[in-house]
Amino acid sequence: KVIYGYIIVIVEKQSQDIRVDQSHKDFIAHFYSLAFVAIIFDWINNDMKDDPKEIVDQISVLITGDFQKALQNYAK
Repeated sequence: KVIYGYIIVIVEKQSQDIRVDQSHKDFIAHFYSLAFVAIIFDWINNDMKDDPKEIVDQISVLITGDFQKALQNYAK
């Protein structure tokens, strides 16, 4: 719920100029929340050996522009 709360704020900000149903915004936030939680669990299960900054950098590369693209795909 905590991660979802952060992500939905970003999704809402990026969708300000796009007509998208709330259900689609919720789904995008839910999807990415689950992905982040899975990454965190994987990191923990691997004894937290990987550098958290490196993980954040890799996630950043993956999601840059993804929220906007998903919102555009759901736009009315």
